[in-house]
Amino acid sequence: MNSRDELLALYEQWRLLSLREGQSIDAENWVEVQYCQDAKFALQQKILLITQRVEAELASDEATKSEFEAHLKRVIGYLITLEHENSDKLSRKRALAEIKQSRFNQAARKLKQIRTLVSSGDNDLWSSYS
Repeated sequence: MNSRDELLALYEQWRLLSLREGQSIDAENWVEVQYCQDAKFALQQKILLITQRVEAELASDEATKSEFEAHLKRVIGYLITLEHENSDKLSRKRALAEIKQSRFNQAARKLKQIRTLVSSGDNDLWSSYS
C-alpha cells in the first residue's frame, strides 16, 4: 500500500468512527462516544505522519499532487460535515439534559419545602396537599 492509499485508509477509519460516534450519541451511549473520540484522537498523529510522507512523495509530481489534493479536500470536507453533525447532536443532548436537571432541581426544592413544612408540625398545611 502506498502512502496515499494509507492516508485515505486512515481517513476512512475516521469516517467510520464518526458515523459510529453519531449513532452512539443518538443512543446516549456515552462510553462508546468516548471510545470513538479517543480513537479519532489516536488517528491524528498517524494522519500527520502519513501526510508528511505523501507530501514528500508528491513534491516532484505537481499534476498528481493537485489531483490528490482535490480528492483529499472532498474527503476532508465530508469528515468536517460529520463532525459538525455530531457536535450539533451533542449540543441538543446537552440542552435537553440541562432542562431535565433544572426540573429535577426544582422538584428537589419543592420536596425539601414540603419536608420542612411537615417536620415543623403544621399538619394543616400537609392536609392541603392531600
